[in-house]
Amino acid sequence: MTKRHDDGNPVDRHIGRRLQSKREQRMLSLADCAAQLEMTSAHLAGCEAGRQRLQPGEMLRAARVLDVPVVYFFEGGERPAAVDDRHAAIARFLGMPGAQELAATFAAIESSAARDMIVSFASSILERETSGLDSSGSSSAASSAKAGREPPSAALAAG
Repeated sequence: MTKRHDDGNPVDRHIGRRLQSKREQRMLSLADCAAQLEMTSAHLAGCEAGRQRLQPGEMLRAARVLDVPVVYFFEGGERPAAVDDRHAAIARFLGMPGAQELAATFAAIESSAARDMIVSFASSILERETSGLDSSGSSSAASSAKAGREPPSAALAAG
């Protein structure tokens, strides 16, 4: 069930304006776009007006139909709180290769203990990358130098 936002959250209004602008730029009618997005015209109109929230799956479909990255819907909006930064980070993540498959697979795992283990594993990988250690506990810079590669931190800084 889509949550209704009669007061029109500023982020929802911004996303809705971006959605409507791109739909109109692509010369899609409300009805045609709604059909492609697998939603009713009334729901799409509500999302465009900021009265209804575009759900993550709907946002992914909208990005595909309108041929834009998911972050397009967030660009140029106000960034009043860390929550908005988190939404933008999620949108960036969903645009990464393999992220949608990873998210779908993760969501299909029924065991909360297994999901917790995956999060812990990913966190430990990030910790090692940011501390400069490779999987053996050695300095990733030293290991990378031996292998003739840049350490991950240098590659990230260069990218």
